[in-house]
Amino acid sequence: MIQKDALTSEAAGKLIAGGESSYTAANANDVVSGTSGAYAKDYKSVVFRLSVNAENMKKLDTSKLEAFIKDSIDSKFKIVPLNDKNNYLVFKGTPRTAFTGKKIYQ
Repeated sequence: MIQKDALTSEAAGKLIAGGESSYTAANANDVVSGTSGAYAKDYKSVVFRLSVNAENMKKLDTSKLEAFIKDSIDSKFKIVPLNDKNNYLVFKGTPRTAFTGKKIYQ
């Protein structure tokens, strides 16, 4: 199961700017409700958080991780690395045990 959320423009800006102090769960979990407030104007970017149900995954070696994402976006946009140091970030999360009312894609 996968869920896609857009981060707030403030959280996106912090993650794009980089630096270990910006890679926090608070920034990764600061998502917009609805469709407004996601565009980080300074970076001309929108950052999405993908939540993946990884039940029974015992160990995740991010140095060897390859992620393949297929998504449809308007031809005016492009998918780019998060910043100069990272294509993406991986956070360990806590599993949800109840449906939150958000649309979840399967």
